[in-house]
Amino acid sequence: MYQLIVDDVDQVWDQILESDLLNRHENVRATEPRNEPWGRVLYLWGPCGELWHFTQPRS
Repeated sequence: MYQLIVDDVDQVWDQILESDLLNRHENVRATEPRNEPWGRVLYLWGPCGELWHFTQPRS
């Protein structure tokens, strides 16, 4: 698992959708951004099973 701390998880989600990443590659999937007690998060699984954890800390 990889964690990336970003300023805007929603912007990352928009880039994923705009790139059509989820449809262009087999076995790639993602969760929509959601709120957690510590901030916002989205998860992206890559084609090899790696998990990207995009985190926007609560300000």
